[in-house]
Amino acid sequence: MIGSRVGIYGQGGVVPFAFGNALKFDGVNDYVSCSNIALTTISTLSFWFNISDADRDGTIFGNSADANTAYRIFSSTQIRLAYVTASDFTVPTILTGTWYHCLIAIGATTTRLYLNGVESTTGALANKLITINQLGKYHLSSGILQLNGLLDEVAVWSGTHEGTLIDAQNLYNSGNGALASDVIASPTAYWRMNGSGTDTTAVDEQGTYDGTLNNFSGTYWVAH
Repeated sequence: MIGSRVGIYGQGGVVPFAFGNALKFDGVNDYVSCSNIALTTISTLSFWFNISDADRDGTIFGNSADANTAYRIFSSTQIRLAYVTASDFTVPTILTGTWYHCLIAIGATTTRLYLNGVESTTGALANKLITINQLGKYHLSSGILQLNGLLDEVAVWSGTHEGTLIDAQNLYNSGNGALASDVIASPTAYWRMNGSGTDTTAVDEQGTYDGTLNNFSGTYWVAH
């Protein structure tokens, strides 16, 4: 069934997994662009992040045409859904230089957030549906809430599956991670971030939403 759970990690159904590389953002002007992915009700976002900036303020998902549309790390204890009027999820302190897994579960009317397999104490918030076409950048203006840190294993299920606590726990897998498509079938887009050298494409494993790297320089594909 489209969007169903297809594997339970750590419960007799372990599938071999390795993180490989991750993509390093400099917090200045680099970002990944892709074709529009319009989130609808019954959608899920999953990603691993590692923040370098002490302010922790950086965009994960953004839209080049809308300055009020983004999902981002807002502070050391908040992850923000922004669409004109922002909503914040409260989370345990996000340390710099530390890997975290985040799952955002969009239901029929509300959104929930899970960090490292634990639901935010904020509970459910009203949906903030956005159209994604950037990773690591808020909108067209450069230097606006750029991500400073690492991003890995980014998956989107739009209109196919509402994430659950079990999904979050299995994708986190006690910090060991999991292949997103083995936990929830048929992602709309899945960027494993396993490029190397001077690769300028974040490959979408599903084949539709390959991301173009913009303004990256130096060493930007790094081991997770």
